[in-house]
Amino acid sequence: MKKLLLASALALTTTVAVADPIFLDVGQDFGGNGNVATTSSSTGWIDQLTYIYQSETTVVDVDGSFSGTAASLLTDGDSIVTNGGFINGDLSSLSSNLITGLNPQQTTFGGPSDNGYGGDWGLTFQINNLMGTVAGGTNQYLDYTSGAISIYYYQAGMTSTADFIELFTINVTNSGLTASGSFVGGNVSNYGTDLVNGVVAGDVFNSLLGGFKEYSEDQVSPDFAVNSLLDYNTEDVTSADFLGTDAEGNNVFMVEGQHDGSITFNVPEPASIAILGLGLLGLAGARRRKS
Repeated sequence: MKKLLLASALALTTTVAVADPIFLDVGQDFGGNGNVATTSSSTGWIDQLTYIYQSETTVVDVDGSFSGTAASLLTDGDSIVTNGGFINGDLSSLSSNLITGLNPQQTTFGGPSDNGYGGDWGLTFQINNLMGTVAGGTNQYLDYTSGAISIYYYQAGMTSTADFIELFTINVTNSGLTASGSFVGGNVSNYGTDLVNGVVAGDVFNSLLGGFKEYSEDQVSPDFAVNSLLDYNTEDVTSADFLGTDAEGNNVFMVEGQHDGSITFNVPEPASIAILGLGLLGLAGARRRKS
């Protein structure tokens, strides 16, 4: 029963998104091939990051629909709060909560350089208070509208999670369901100011327009903020425990799961947005003339 629990809501398939290519510059040459984006301290150009993580989701059965079966646990309108990722103070939690790879991958026959990713350095994250509701009816999904996902850098020689360097935070603003699965979207902000081997933490991630932090600070409009899109699958719901009732008498459950997925980034280009705006203005003018 536990493995089937929340299958309709959490067994989410991969969402393919249009993404901008990025590269990572960690300020040091850790290896890899010669197909780098800029210097030997950078990776090559990549399209997405893949990841795994464990989560805990608190479910409030707002409509009292739970009747003891898995199918009745989640219904539209039930509230959800999800937390996950590595655990502060527990280095062993890193193995189940990290960025597992860069895609396209470096191979024996070529591909973009990974600069030794996964050897002496890597990326991990924490998911904090993703809040939302169950939605979708027969095509059920988790509709998150707020929360934060913070990305961290680590490397050999660090002795505790307190040594991890925060690169940036993704502020979750929306989620939804497409023909190919569910997604969570948000804006990148709260760029780190510490140094990663001499590189400002917020500029470890780079696009064609420059480092994420530097680029965002140069923009005068929030429309130019770096955006991200995450899709995720649930490999196994490991447990679902009844916690009791809340102040309104609603049943409250804790659901634990193991997940995998991918993350992509989109960096709006001011020129493209300007062209789009001119196009819309042109159409508006045409309508007025016709009327």
